[in-house]
Amino acid sequence: MCGAQTERAAETFAAAEGEADGSRFMRGTIAGAKHPHPTVANCTFDHVTFVECDFRGIRFTDVRFDHCDLSNLRLDGAAFCRTEFAGCKLLGASLAEASLSHVTVSNSNCRYLHLAQGRLKMCRFEECDLTQAVLTGCRLQGAAFDRCRLAEADFSHTSLQGIDLRSCRIEGLRLHPADLRGAIVSTAQLPDLVPLLGVVADDGYE
Repeated sequence: MCGAQTERAAETFAAAEGEADGSRFMRGTIAGAKHPHPTVANCTFDHVTFVECDFRGIRFTDVRFDHCDLSNLRLDGAAFCRTEFAGCKLLGASLAEASLSHVTVSNSNCRYLHLAQGRLKMCRFEECDLTQAVLTGCRLQGAAFDRCRLAEADFSHTSLQGIDLRSCRIEGLRLHPADLRGAIVSTAQLPDLVPLLGVVADDGYE
């Protein structure tokens, strides 16, 4: 994804003043950065922790986050194009109304991730924990969830038409019956979906 890059200390990111592009920010902490760059391109963040940063509306293109901690990061309205998150912590990160195009999130902790009203095009989650994540009112185009934990995740007002959930844990999934129309599930998952239909499954009879 990323071409030749210049290695920099993570702490230099906010002060890079337009020179962030084409950089590899290495182990360290980026603290208190607020809108340091309107765009970030061809960058790698390697074992970087983000603390109290405000990246709302920033555009990330050809960027890789490798084993980074982005917990509680403010990324509302941000745009991600050809971006990878590998082994990251996105606990409680806010990406409301964000745009994700050709994005891969793998082996990451995404518990409580907030993606309400997001636009996900060719976005793939692999082996991620999305417990209690909020994906309400999202537009999914070519999105995929592979071996993810979606326990109590909220997909209300998000169409799951064509989304394959067979490899995922979906107990306590929150959505409306109409949102589930066209989703692909296994027979073993049906008991998890019965409560969403407002019915009670009971094999006992007199």
